[in-house]
Amino acid sequence: MTKSDSEFPDTRASLLLQLQAGVDQDGWQEFVAIYRPIIYRLARKRGLQDADAQDLAQQVLVSIAGAIERWRAASIAKTEVSADTWQVFQLTVIEGCAIEAAASRMSKSVGAAYAARGRVMSRLRRIVNEMERRES
Repeated sequence: MTKSDSEFPDTRASLLLQLQAGVDQDGWQEFVAIYRPIIYRLARKRGLQDADAQDLAQQVLVSIAGAIERWRAASIAKTEVSADTWQVFQLTVIEGCAIEAAASRMSKSVGAAYAARGRVMSRLRRIVNEMERRES
């Protein structure tokens, strides 16, 4: 572990849950207060100028904010499918593994792997649609 690796704070699970719930502005402010300086410092250490490091920190935080909604949908879907089904989805969609390799790794047929991935994708679409209907 390098010295800079040890400078990262542990993120409290409760803070992540606050962010996932999407209702706690104080949670976002705390998250930004913790991580914006770290992102900025890493960017500066890699040679970025002040303004570029500030922009990068902002872009990273915006990306995280956009991804939080997907974490919520994924965490719901994960509880509604079998562990094997979720693993096929994770291998092929999240990790980018070829469907054939994932099927082999999970001791499933290629067709079963496609079906498993499809079940999770379908469920994710329904969850996101439900969330969007509630927000509008």
